[in-house]
Amino acid sequence: MPKFVIVNADDFGKSASVNLAIIRAFKSRLISSTTLMANMPGFSDACTLTTQNDLHGKVGIHLNLVEGHPLTDAMSACHRFCDSKGRFFGKPTLRSKDRLTNKEVSILSTEVEAQIQRCRDNGIEPTHLDSHHHYHTCWPIGAVVLRTARRLKIGAIRIGGNLRRLSVAGRLLLTATNMRIRWYGFRRVDYFGDVITIGEHWHRLKGVIEIMVHVDVQADNGLWDPVECQPLKTELRPFCDAARVSYKYLYPQSSAFSE
Repeated sequence: MPKFVIVNADDFGKSASVNLAIIRAFKSRLISSTTLMANMPGFSDACTLTTQNDLHGKVGIHLNLVEGHPLTDAMSACHRFCDSKGRFFGKPTLRSKDRLTNKEVSILSTEVEAQIQRCRDNGIEPTHLDSHHHYHTCWPIGAVVLRTARRLKIGAIRIGGNLRRLSVAGRLLLTATNMRIRWYGFRRVDYFGDVITIGEHWHRLKGVIEIMVHVDVQADNGLWDPVECQPLKTELRPFCDAARVSYKYLYPQSSAFSE
């Protein structure tokens, strides 16, 4: 089985500089997919750039329950997720062993729906869903996200990183999370990870592989991954021989971006 690689740039819509970097990365064929933050300052600009650069079919939603202001008043007032100023806390606050009340489930579902719907209202039909800080893989969050995403006909969801070194308990939780994504009927890749993790296993991987990157414009105007702290082109060099595809590749009889 050959290798097909989805290089997904997270955080589209976060800021003007991130938006510019992602568009440049598409034009340089360094990435083949991106995911859009519906509640961040650069969202409208990202939607315009999507149309101007013919990126429809290459944009998913980057569900954000961590940073900035929610789209719904109920979420802003929910102290399980937001501070006294109605902003998300800035980092994930729930653990997989935590439970949500029925009211919190309803608030969370409404916020997830609002973020998906805002993309659609602005002409973006998300090809897939992932989340800021991988929050959709937190067990209580995931239960709500998956139900809502299936109801709203999101076709594919990012799996939990299935190449990481984990404890036995962590491995069991990850397996259960990915089995739940499969059980709900979402399309998914075979392997997912960051550049370093995928690189460690690259020689043995086959099928569809998603590599997560982040990108911004450096002071010298180069494309830089602020998470991995190296130039985007450099970190992706080991994978340059594999065919690039978008998440649409996972859909039968659909066109996929390919180098």
